[in-house]
Amino acid sequence: MDKIENLLQQVSIIQKKYDEIAKITGENFNIFSIMRAETDEVRTHSRIIAELLNPKGLHSQGSIFLKLFFEEVKDLNDILENFDYDNAQVVVEEHTGRIDEDYSEGGFIDIILKDSKNQVVIENKINAGDQKGQLLRYKNKYPNCKLLYLTLDGKKPNESSYKIEKGQELKLEDIILVSYKEVIKNWLEKCLEKTYSLPVIRETLVQYLYLIKKLTNQTTNIKMENEILDNILNNPQNIESALIIAGVGLDNIKLGICKRLISKIQNKVGNNLITKDYDATVSFGKLESGMWFSSQEEFKIGVLLWFDANYNLNLGIDVNCHTHDEKQAIRKICGSDTNWITATDDFNENFNNLKWEEILLENNISEIVIKIMKLIETVKILEEKI
Repeated sequence: MDKIENLLQQVSIIQKKYDEIAKITGENFNIFSIMRAETDEVRTHSRIIAELLNPKGLHSQGSIFLKLFFEEVKDLNDILENFDYDNAQVVVEEHTGRIDEDYSEGGFIDIILKDSKNQVVIENKINAGDQKGQLLRYKNKYPNCKLLYLTLDGKKPNESSYKIEKGQELKLEDIILVSYKEVIKNWLEKCLEKTYSLPVIRETLVQYLYLIKKLTNQTTNIKMENEILDNILNNPQNIESALIIAGVGLDNIKLGICKRLISKIQNKVGNNLITKDYDATVSFGKLESGMWFSSQEEFKIGVLLWFDANYNLNLGIDVNCHTHDEKQAIRKICGSDTNWITATDDFNENFNNLKWEEILLENNISEIVIKIMKLIETVKILEEKI
């Protein structure tokens, strides 16, 4: 045990050294982080990407960034030569109509690129989960479009987003999987090469590229990583300790932290609130797991502490109904287009920026409980309307 503790102390010393270097060099300064806009799909990511793709965008560089994007997404190669780049239209949040009862039509398309003959639809996912029939609806609107599903890691969409029932479905191969981790990062790096003499555009791209690397876990300092590795490999005892730690697994460590987090929250709220799992089959801390908080046993809306599709922890008020009509009615009363009625943005941003070792600190637990109790009061007001 002493050997393991010794290795952890050595790693901690190395990490602190590079943390100090990051402070001195200003590496941590990022305008998107400061504005708490890191994971805002529409106002940050869709708008920046669309603006770069727009040949008539404020960058005044014509279609150069759009062409680079088509070159980077290999599945667009068959329309690469005949796409009218200079006259292309780029629209963010195109409204295709009200979502109908069978989820086959309607909704908002995150980004669409159009010329007179071609359409490229981009469904952009940072935190949000997949909506029922979402990709199918967009393909129904533009049957001949290239349909891109953009996520941080290029994962597959949930089957419910492109299959509703027999005859109302897409094949997975009809969907082009695109990742921020590779495609968007590589595209931005190529855009940077074209802006060496355009300092304002270049520095904006540098900031956005750093954000993408942060969201896709590619900002680890290579020098720090190499120093830790050398420290392990140069000592047989350190190798043994490192293998033992690796055997425990990062996921198990995080899951253990999450279990303790919920236990501590439950102890603080005591009998004042009822808590129940969002999904009894999924442990809190896993993908799309959560914990409900309510002042009563049966509830149609409640406070939800929830891990989204990218393992970010969110806190807000959510609809807890099973039928489509009931959900729609509650959304209308609450003035919301989605089940996620309201979110505590400052919590989402601050909590996701916490280091794992800080999550269980007493002041952070207390802050979470305070925000939960405030949202419970909002829920009570909304329940009176319902």
